[in-house]
Amino acid sequence: KQWYQRRVRGRPAGCTTTDCTILVIWWQGENTTQVSLRGDLATYSMSSTEEIWLGFGLSDTGTMKDSDMFLCTKVDAAYSASHILGYVHGLLESSKTQIEAEVEGSLTDGVMTCNTTIPNDLIPSGKKHVMAGMGPVRSTGVALHHRVTPPVSSDKVEITGGDDETSNSPSPTTPSTLSVIGLLLFGQFLAMLWSFLRGLRSFFLFVPILCTV
Repeated sequence: KQWYQRRVRGRPAGCTTTDCTILVIWWQGENTTQVSLRGDLATYSMSSTEEIWLGFGLSDTGTMKDSDMFLCTKVDAAYSASHILGYVHGLLESSKTQIEAEVEGSLTDGVMTCNTTIPNDLIPSGKKHVMAGMGPVRSTGVALHHRVTPPVSSDKVEITGGDDETSNSPSPTTPSTLSVIGLLLFGQFLAMLWSFLRGLRSFFLFVPILCTV
């Protein structure tokens, strides 16, 4: 099932929050993009006693090289968010920059979740391959290389743009103003037609009476 998805109106296709070992969901606002991450520790050879990072990346080629990464890090039960623009192998930590945003995280029953916001100007435009993974973190907060190769999307998707829950476009279930006006005018037309037909019926009923007089 698809483990990466934009949150759109209605129920999203692909994974739910419980049937994938890793999950990346995003929905874009005017200035920031909200991101929800979920990862299964056992699948990525992690332990709940460790400090952990959980994140996703955007790549032109489907590899980590030169990709833009966004990490949620748990150290001493405190969660923080950071980003790496243009990853260079071996420089995971030195190129990491903190994102000043509120981060909600949890670690329950071997599953880590993280919800945060990313400024839209940090997200590259255009379609990219999506990667997601999990790895260890030193007690000092230094992120280390993942132990299990992260999944990479076979197709490219665009994080920015599209119809999401923060869109100002009308809901498909909500009629537009023009639709409402059209319905009202059509109702008035039916009422006038019914009145005309009733009058016509009365006229034809009255004609035989005149003929017999």
